[in-house]
Amino acid sequence: MGHVIKKNLHGNETILMKCSKNMPDSEDKAFSSCYSAGVFYLESGSVVELSVLRKDARLKLEPYYTYLGLYRI
Repeated sequence: MGHVIKKNLHGNETILMKCSKNMPDSEDKAFSSCYSAGVFYLESGSVVELSVLRKDARLKLEPYYTYLGLYRI
């Protein structure tokens, strides 16, 4: 389980950050939290994409469970 954060600019894809963890197969124990932080220059027209690495992952899309934050410096 984990995620990849990529930047795409004019068809050129760059991996900015990755986080991956081993998880148990048992559904009732398969919970994961993966925190990543970094500072990157995003050119005008950059597209940022977050991808989850596990095809059958279920995400909790509720406050305090799933988030992505960006700051302009």
